[in-house]
Order: sequence, then structure tokens, then C-alpha cells
Amino acid sequence: MANINAKALVDFGKWRTEQLGRKAHHSTINTHNTALNRVLDEAEQRGWITHAIRPKPINDGIKTESRGSFTKEEYKKAEGDREPQEAQIANDTTPAQVAAATDQPAASKTSAHEKAFNLFDSGKLSEKALLIAVGAERSGFELTEDLRLRTLTAFEESWLSEDAMIKLLS
Repeated sequence: MANINAKALVDFGKWRTEQLGRKAHHSTINTHNTALNRVLDEAEQRGWITHAIRPKPINDGIKTESRGSFTKEEYKKAEGDREPQEAQIANDTTPAQVAAATDQPAASKTSAHEKAFNLFDSGKLSEKALLIAVGAERSGFELTEDLRLRTLTAFEESWLSEDAMIKLLS
């Protein structure tokens, strides 16, 4: 640690330039300096060096230039060009056609109860959470026939306890 001084940092900068074949970018040197500062912090905490002899890393790297971007006018033009195409597609296709073209299932109306059962079936929802999600404890609670069947199937497969089945079906 005692050998890390200002001259060693200058020598490291020269070595880095040699290895890269060019002067390092500002952000690269920041990354290196951050790592070095962590090492120097640890050395100072352990008493291996004092703050007075601690070298101060410098950053003389090349300032990077931002990548090109669209102007507001270019962005508006690109967005404007898309809208008529999207509107035409929307007018000429059904949800099933869109789904077939994009390899996605057609959007169907899923009730909250069905969603809860789907999550339960996939193991993402516990039995207790299922009962809460479908409102099994509320008065007037009733499942549709297909969800009653899913309840019985879940019980049959031992995914659902008898108590939970009774709460869902009563």
C-alpha cells in the first residue's frame, strides 16, 4: 500500500492508455478511480496509510459525446406516420386475427375469480389468498359453474383442502 503514490497513479494511467491503444474515456477512468478509492478507504481504515499520504486519483479521460437522437419534429413525424397504419389495422382486423398474427392468445374477458383460480393453479397464490381473492367469506358469494368445477378438480388433485372446498362451494 505504501507504494501507491501519485507517481504510481500516473504510471498506471500510461499503462492503461498503452493497453487500450487510446486515451481512456472519462467514464472508464471514473470506474477505475472508484475501485481504487475503495481500496484506499480500506487501507486508511486499517491504518496502513494516513489521509495525509493518500494519493488523489485524477480523471483526465476523453469526454464522451452523447449519441445522436431524434429531434422533436422527427419524433412527431415518425409517430404521425404510424397512426394511420395502426388505425387501418385496427379497423380491418378482429382480436382473434391480431392474436394469430402476433402469436398471442386472443384477449378474453377474465373475471377476478377466474384470475384468482389461474394464479392458484399455477402455484402463485396460496389457498388462503384464493379464498380472500374470490371473497368466499362474504355473504352472497357464489361461484360460476365452471369455477365450481375447477374447485372440485383442485380438491380431487389435492391442491385444495376440504375446508377450502366447502367455503368455496357453500
